[in-house]
Amino acid sequence: MKKIYLRLLLPLLALLLWGCPASNKKVVAPLYLKYTKPISEMTEIHNKFDRFKYQIIGHFSNREQSEKEPGEAVQDFLVIPVFHERPGEFWVYLEYFSPNLIDRPIDQRIEQYVKISRDTFRMEVYYLKEPTKYINEWKKAKPFEGFDIKKELIRDEACDLIITSQDDKPGSFRTLPPKEINCDMKTSTTQAKYVDMEFELSDESYHIWFKFYDKEKKGLKATAEKGLFFKRLDYNLSTYKDLTKASKED
Repeated sequence: MKKIYLRLLLPLLALLLWGCPASNKKVVAPLYLKYTKPISEMTEIHNKFDRFKYQIIGHFSNREQSEKEPGEAVQDFLVIPVFHERPGEFWVYLEYFSPNLIDRPIDQRIEQYVKISRDTFRMEVYYLKEPTKYINEWKKAKPFEGFDIKKELIRDEACDLIITSQDDKPGSFRTLPPKEINCDMKTSTTQAKYVDMEFELSDESYHIWFKFYDKEKKGLKATAEKGLFFKRLDYNLSTYKDLTKASKED
């Protein structure tokens, strides 16, 4: 009788033991987040520019704020590092979109971040000459492969931003007010002609404010004083959706 029980029990034990490693299986980062670090690791980076670079990249969303404040549309943006073949330089590609329309981005741009001093950096802005060619470029294993920076980008110095660390908030950075409002909204279909964007950057989020101006540079509208909160999304959470696998219905 004992032998019969043992024969029945062994397959069951084997099945249970076989299943245990799966529960500890490490979550693999989506392709577009493979260069990111978790917040717990970012807090351990002491070099300000290195920490700043990891804060910039990732998947961010204002969903949490939107759910608390009805009427505010849910928006996401992705920032991925690009042009790795250019040593000593730090370039990123940004795509801003509605999570239900990821193949119809609201904005696309290339940015280069340049270190001015130990705690001050410049964000240099570039626009794509043919943006539709590069929609969802972050889905590719090698985004912008063979891309010619000189031929395919438009430099826009008027939209550059100077960013510095905040002594009163260690580990965070803030844009400095521009000397003049000259950032032209090239694709605008409204009265708004110029825009001023300010943001505060931390390990956890982007905190953003916008101010819009007409062609005479008179103020039209501005983000509420509390600003917009775009929180870093964690792909390790079960609620996270890999955008490369999202369907159009999602």
